[in-house]
Amino acid sequence: MTQNTEQKVRTREYGEAKALKIQRELRLSSHDLPALARHARQCFEEGAAEEQRRKDAEIASLKDAEQLARSDAEASKARAEKLKKVALDVLQVCQRSKMGPSDLGYVTNMIRAALTREGGV
Repeated sequence: MTQNTEQKVRTREYGEAKALKIQRELRLSSHDLPALARHARQCFEEGAAEEQRRKDAEIASLKDAEQLARSDAEASKARAEKLKKVALDVLQVCQRSKMGPSDLGYVTNMIRAALTREGGV
């Protein structure tokens, strides 16, 4: 036999052995189809449960982020209201006809204190 023929024979024998192995596995599995079906269902249900847990965790994370954003918005609104009140107080002081150096220092301190207290500068 030539080397090419030997290679073809080995390839054919390997293919036949592989085919026999597959046939044997199919025969074994065809006897236990209910067990295979149960296993497939279990794998599917485990995958679906894991996906549901992932989605639930993502929803919980989004709800937490939304609540945090709402709290931050409310806090920002409250800070803006307080700063607006201070600005109106400063405006009243500035509208006086006679402002001395002590009034300017008072206004500066009011603004500085409000900004420091409300997280500004």
